[in-house]
Amino acid sequence: MAAHYRLAVPSAQVGQPEVKLGIIPGAAGTQRLPRLAGVAKAVEMCTEGKPVAAQEALQLGILDQLIEGDLLTGAVAFARSIVGKPVRRTRDLTAKLGAREQNAAFSLWHARPQRRSTAVLLRRSRLLTLLKLPPRCHLTKAAR
Repeated sequence: MAAHYRLAVPSAQVGQPEVKLGIIPGAAGTQRLPRLAGVAKAVEMCTEGKPVAAQEALQLGILDQLIEGDLLTGAVAFARSIVGKPVRRTRDLTAKLGAREQNAAFSLWHARPQRRSTAVLLRRSRLLTLLKLPPRCHLTKAAR
């Protein structure tokens, strides 16, 4: 996603697979993907790590063109077709970002302080449930 243009063959899959390993998407994928696909789809892809098919990626705006046949030949033809045109930088795309209010559901930090603390308590409660720890569990000083 770090390129100005992205091309792929129809059989390709696009995604953020590193999140399945517990790694935050690299190469500024968390900044570029919302600009290309929209915030909702970017959040889904960056949290679940499920890839999307090339055709869907094209419809979402992640890809600029699907290349039938030889990828190198198609990529060279695409490059020749854009020579002399202004470069479209991903960082400058803002149409799919939406307003802060639209994206508040995806960000805990845009919520009011009361909502933030409630969300943190809910997450802690779920974590304690998953770990099968009592609600008032405190770590000893040695374990901190």
